[in-house]
Amino acid sequence: MIQRIQSLFLLFPSIIFATLFFVPVFTVDGTPVFMIGSRPETLAIGAIALLGLVALFMYRNRKRQMRMCRAGIILSVLYSANLFVFPKWLLGNAAASVVSTGPGSWLLVSNVIFFVLALIFIRKDDELVRSADRLR
Repeated sequence: MIQRIQSLFLLFPSIIFATLFFVPVFTVDGTPVFMIGSRPETLAIGAIALLGLVALFMYRNRKRQMRMCRAGIILSVLYSANLFVFPKWLLGNAAASVVSTGPGSWLLVSNVIFFVLALIFIRKDDELVRSADRLR
């Protein structure tokens, strides 16, 4: 059932994390900072994007798909919170300078929203299937 709306909501986080490599997340003294900086950020972004893609193709097992959405929500919130609370992790020694958020920071927040929307619609789909099973 790849043609369902939750499929789009699971595809969007992967697209969003792919665009994070090209959109600045922070600006330090007017200089944009991109996520492609070091290996831990690349691995974390890749893992969360892959989680969304794998959950997309788990449409036959809705319980596993819901667990993967919850894991995506938790990982995305932890990653976003880590970047906003500890920007030094991404910026290195530039944290003492003037740091402001860029357009990529809003993409991190929208990623969590898309995982939550996917979870809501998967639950609705699961309830619909269960109610149809009760009628049989």
